[in-house]
Amino acid sequence: MWQVEYEQCPRGHTWEFKFDHIPLDDGRWHPVNRDLRAVYRVDHDAIQYCAPLTEMPEEEWRVLLNDLKVAGPIPTHREVHLLLEYSNDGYKVRPAAPPDAPAVALAALTGPDLTAAYHKLRRRESAP
Repeated sequence: MWQVEYEQCPRGHTWEFKFDHIPLDDGRWHPVNRDLRAVYRVDHDAIQYCAPLTEMPEEEWRVLLNDLKVAGPIPTHREVHLLLEYSNDGYKVRPAAPPDAPAVALAALTGPDLTAAYHKLRRRESAP
């Protein structure tokens, strides 16, 4: 099983402190800085950030990044902070906090599936 941190924010957000350079705006994945395996990409004024939290094979990392690029950013003007997981049961997404929050299963890492999971998690957050 692997776990990956996924963040997304609007361009110009204070979240850009993670970079040690001016972000490149070409839609490709680039290293965030010299010290982390984390990568980012800019797509339509949204910055996507992705960092492995556990060991994962390089090939699976490349496939994940390609799937996230094809899926594109989650349509929202809010900052997004999620954990993506993969195990024998398939993909799951959960909020970054609290750590024991229940996950939402994904059929695949597509734009509609990821967006639907995000909105389901948001509804849970706002429920009394």
